[in-house]
Amino acid sequence: MPRKSKHSVNLEDLSPQAQIKATKAMVKGNRRESKQGRYKVAAKTERTVDGIVFDSKLEARFYAYIRSKVSPEELHLQPEFLLQPKCKDLDGRAVRAISYKADFLLGPKRENPEDPLEDIHVVIDAKGHKTEVFRIKAKMFVYHYSAKLWAVKNIKELDEALARYHELRGA
Repeated sequence: MPRKSKHSVNLEDLSPQAQIKATKAMVKGNRRESKQGRYKVAAKTERTVDGIVFDSKLEARFYAYIRSKVSPEELHLQPEFLLQPKCKDLDGRAVRAISYKADFLLGPKRENPEDPLEDIHVVIDAKGHKTEVFRIKAKMFVYHYSAKLWAVKNIKELDEALARYHELRGA
């Protein structure tokens, strides 16, 4: 008599508890893998300062620290920088523009993402971990804007960036 494979068992042949387990396993196996659960994100209440919800607790902490050291007119949240304009490839298909949003910009306000940075600007990004995408965009940023991008992961590094800003502003 030929042996049955694992998959030839009918669901009705199983006990009620086994049917539930098997059904859950089948549903779980059919789901597409999602990005949800890939990174842990803190609750909104832990990431909120002055009514602003930040992407991370680290960014929220840095904002609270920076606002005590810099005037509100000099602190800009989520400034956008154009790294590459949109274009068309050789087949005529549109290629999206590449932009970079930093966490903080210290210095005069920029009206347009394409505006150049002045010597007094300091760009700060709160980074617990530098992703590959961030590393590439950081290189493009430095090339295009000829400015330093401070990727800080603790208060000591943030103090260095703030000291640099105060040094530039005082000069």
